[in-house]
Amino acid sequence: MARAKVKGGMGFRGVSDFNKALLGKNCWRLLTGEESLMGKVFKSRYHPRGSFMEAKLGFLPSYAWRSIMSVREVITKGGKWRIGNREKVRIWHDNWLPSVSNPCVKSQVKILHQDDFVSTLIDQDTKQWNKDLIFSVCRLPVDSFLWNGEKDSTYSVRSAYHQLGVDRRKDLPGSSHDPNDKLWKEIWRVNLPNRIKNFIWRLAKNILPTRGNLCKKGLKIDSVCPLCFNEVETSQHLFMDCNIAKLTWFSSSLGLHVPQNSSLNNWLLCWLKRKDTLGTQLFCSILWKLWFFRNQVVFKQLSPSPPDIAIAALNFVDEFNRTVPRQKKQRQNHNAASPVVHRAHTIRVDAGCFSEGFTPFGCVFKDSSGNIYFSACKKERDFRSHSS
Repeated sequence: MARAKVKGGMGFRGVSDFNKALLGKNCWRLLTGEESLMGKVFKSRYHPRGSFMEAKLGFLPSYAWRSIMSVREVITKGGKWRIGNREKVRIWHDNWLPSVSNPCVKSQVKILHQDDFVSTLIDQDTKQWNKDLIFSVCRLPVDSFLWNGEKDSTYSVRSAYHQLGVDRRKDLPGSSHDPNDKLWKEIWRVNLPNRIKNFIWRLAKNILPTRGNLCKKGLKIDSVCPLCFNEVETSQHLFMDCNIAKLTWFSSSLGLHVPQNSSLNNWLLCWLKRKDTLGTQLFCSILWKLWFFRNQVVFKQLSPSPPDIAIAALNFVDEFNRTVPRQKKQRQNHNAASPVVHRAHTIRVDAGCFSEGFTPFGCVFKDSSGNIYFSACKKERDFRSHSS
């Protein structure tokens, strides 16, 4: 849930990381504002002879001090020192090099003491970094701590939270590339209400409370599909393999046949990537309406027909597009004439055979908007059975 939407999450803030980022703000205040009232109080109690970065937890620390010390590492990883008079920065322990990837000296301690400061790097023989000569010309500012996550080098909760998330994901096992990365991006890009986007995300995550998933969680319920009563109700079955779903897809304006040997996520990604915005909207709405009417069957004992489900999805898309105009991204050249697209009328026919020797057949005419403007049906006697 706390992962970014493009990574398969919902984009919510993780409570633990966000709390650490907020506590890091207090660390930043103690580090950069030692002369403040807060800085003086904590310094007199916990680090009277050193800086905040050198302070220890101490004996019987307060709850506030324990909390602050628990996130000091966040400041250490995300910041670095800006060299001034070199009296605060230690050569091997602090981040002070200009490199972002390697801000700390990695060489072994051989000549100098491991706790020596940068000021000891002045060569008295060659007169390089001679403190007396430098201070005779200008006065250097004191060493200051900078934050790498912001352009103004000032700590922010937002950048600290982002850093904590990056560090946490580095320790997670698994591949660095998610095969569903494209699917997550397309889900949140579709022009539909957020409730449908949320539903499509849960469907792709396979976390809908289908009977199959509920049985996996330990619930003692009947796992058979409530629509066809043939197989275990899974997301793959409910939206692709169930007879009611197949009839719904075919009776819709899309006139789809469910693909064979294809997973639900692959079929979903195929439709989300289409340039036909209206078709994508209708496809996702049919999925949503299938789940809605499935709940009507389970909880209200209703029995909707597949055409009713398809018409409900079509009406919803039409009402949504009338209320919220579709966002059109024009990537073509403004000087080029855009082609005129004429939506064709559709005619659907079907026929059957009865054991009594009759053959019924019918047809339905739909306009470019999917509205039915003519339909007819007739039953004729089968001449072959009559002649025999």
